[in-house]
Amino acid sequence: MPIQCFVCMKNTQTQGQARKLKRDPRLILLILIIMLLIISQVIVLLANSASINQLPEPVLVNEQAITLDDLKAVNADLNDVRKSLNEINKKPDHIEVKKVESKPVLVPPAPVVVKKNKKNIKSKQKITGNKKVALIEKSPVVVIPVPVSSDEKTIQSIEKPAYIKHDINGKSLEDNNGLWTCVFDTKSGLMWEVKSKDDTMRNSNNLYSWFNPDNKALKGVTDGGRCKGDADCDTNAYVNEMNKQNFCGHNDWRLPTREEMMGLVSFGDGANNIKINTSYFPESLPSWYWTASSNESRPEFAWYILFKNGMSLNDLKENPKHIRLVRDEPSS
Repeated sequence: MPIQCFVCMKNTQTQGQARKLKRDPRLILLILIIMLLIISQVIVLLANSASINQLPEPVLVNEQAITLDDLKAVNADLNDVRKSLNEINKKPDHIEVKKVESKPVLVPPAPVVVKKNKKNIKSKQKITGNKKVALIEKSPVVVIPVPVSSDEKTIQSIEKPAYIKHDINGKSLEDNNGLWTCVFDTKSGLMWEVKSKDDTMRNSNNLYSWFNPDNKALKGVTDGGRCKGDADCDTNAYVNEMNKQNFCGHNDWRLPTREEMMGLVSFGDGANNIKINTSYFPESLPSWYWTASSNESRPEFAWYILFKNGMSLNDLKENPKHIRLVRDEPSS
């Protein structure tokens, strides 16, 4: 009985303390504050987590990063430029560099001694090609020949005239000479007859039928044209007469082939209505000129060149046309 009473009393005390604690307002406030702090921390953590998840994706850059070696290479280039500028600034004023714009001058292979000039000549240097020559007062100058480059040879060949004029005896003339009877084509190596209104036989209005006694298929027609002079009006008779006269100092004239005659066609050096260089071939007509080429598939036809448009056509050998003779000039 006493033990039971003690237990009952202990339980009664514990329950009383619990009721006291529940009724203490300070304790309740402290618990609320702790709970609020915990809740606020949870909210902050959730907010940070959301902001991290919303960060933009990183931008990928394809360009390579600049390395130390790249910086060193740029620095080396800058040093080279600085050295070049210093060398230019240090170049003596008396050195004169000239750019040659005219055609190249051929220097003879033997040394050439330049005579002294009585005038006062300042000491200077001249750069010629890849050779440096010193010009010193009271001292002879020896010019060392420089080999002609392929580019210079090309320039010389471009400046060569297209045709060289020749007189009635075959002697070459200056380009400004107004009396010539034949011209040499520097490109093809052929010499061509030049027509003249003062020569009855070489008059540009004469017409000739096509005739070649050596043609096995069909020789053509003799004396079937309309012409003036000592020869019959066919191509073969005209060739024989010109060789008999030793025209332009030669007796090997002939009728040109189709390809050779096409070589005279020019679309830039003639008048608007004729496709030939009228500066060297005066008295030319925008008409048809026979060639020596016969049509192999149709032997009654032969080829001619129409200089009105520069076309190659063929016609019956009996139909008269103009002619212009040619000869092969042996290479010298």
